[in-house]
Amino acid sequence: RITRNAVIAAQARAALHTRSWQDVVDRSNEVLTAQPITNRAGYAALWTTKTLASTQATEVIFKLNLWQDVGTGAVQASGADKLMNAYDQVNDIRFGTFFQLAPPRTRRQIAKYGIVQTSPANAENFQFDIKMIRSSEILLARAEAYAELNNLTAANTDLSTLRANRIQGYVHTNITDRATLINAIIQERFLELCFEGQRYFDLRRRSLPIQRDLADAGGLTAITNLPASNFRYLMPIPLNETLANPNMTQNPGY
Repeated sequence: RITRNAVIAAQARAALHTRSWQDVVDRSNEVLTAQPITNRAGYAALWTTKTLASTQATEVIFKLNLWQDVGTGAVQASGADKLMNAYDQVNDIRFGTFFQLAPPRTRRQIAKYGIVQTSPANAENFQFDIKMIRSSEILLARAEAYAELNNLTAANTDLSTLRANRIQGYVHTNITDRATLINAIIQERFLELCFEGQRYFDLRRRSLPIQRDLADAGGLTAITNLPASNFRYLMPIPLNETLANPNMTQNPGY
């Protein structure tokens, strides 16, 4: 069920997309006071639950119920090389939490929403709920807003707080260039919010290209980079919508 914190968090997300930086800060402050981010010790357990405490004691602000039948061991989704290689795979709690690499598997199976081992050993059940809004997202939104407002000290503090609660032994070095700091925050969103539906929108609102490593593009250089100016950056409006509304204009190029 929707909560007051979920409404405020949604306002913070909307303010981020409309570049209303002070609103991002103000709304984020309200949310993070009530629901701070989870520390490293409790992070893995955050993903292995189907219920939320009525006290809103975790960083999960809003979620969707998810049930999926036991699979047959087939790879339903795999992490990209670009994503997986971006983690500190030894010290970052997110790597072992988000991906299943333990025997009998050697593939890069996504485990962010839970893999429960069943019998036979190569079957699994993705049974944990999808986290739609978390305090970690809101913290990084505030960090980005602080950087845009030229409060680099506060932006560094938020970025450092997130990383210190994810990476064992992390020591932060302040980033003094605003553009570099914003890029670091966007990169951290890539790591923290993977498979939560944020990456495309982060790239879109920053007019950044969609870039893939060559290994993730089947060795085809031509499809490793999609500039924001390319018409394919936007999906076509579905045919049913254009037929239902004669005033609907199809996106250019389709």
